[in-house]
Amino acid sequence: MTERVSEKKRVDSTVAAALEAHRPWLSRFARRMGRGAADADDLVQETFFLALRSADAFDGRSTMRTWLYRIALNVHLDRARRDERDGRLVARLSEGVGGVAPEPIESASASEAEARVARAVERLPQMQRICLVLRVYEELPYADIASIVGSSREAVKLNLVYARRKLVEWLGDE
Repeated sequence: MTERVSEKKRVDSTVAAALEAHRPWLSRFARRMGRGAADADDLVQETFFLALRSADAFDGRSTMRTWLYRIALNVHLDRARRDERDGRLVARLSEGVGGVAPEPIESASASEAEARVARAVERLPQMQRICLVLRVYEELPYADIASIVGSSREAVKLNLVYARRKLVEWLGDE
């Protein structure tokens, strides 16, 4: 029995070390999806927790990186739904008292051009933003993005075309 427990701890620590190597790009992905640094860290922690909990489910049909992107994306989407639901509640409550929901805080260290692009990317519809971030910032191939978002390569490419058109339009107007 103690051999099984120590073996389980050894495997868990090996998996945890492997996951830790992915922290930098997962954090970057979370920040580019519109999360601040603290939220990005929380998202990465939750991604690691879920990956450790479901490590047995990883079957090797994709790379570990693609698998972790999918988990992180699911965590992001769950939080976005929760935030949207909470935001509607805050908006309804603030209508009665004349309050306004707070705007996202811009990073003081970002240049104005980077901030403009970041604001425009945040305005994109969710799937277009996800595809754009994974392709442009994370430099993933179309096949990996399609696997992560659960669609075809053609759908990914179409989302990118629409996202780029909107960004050109919006950034040209500012």
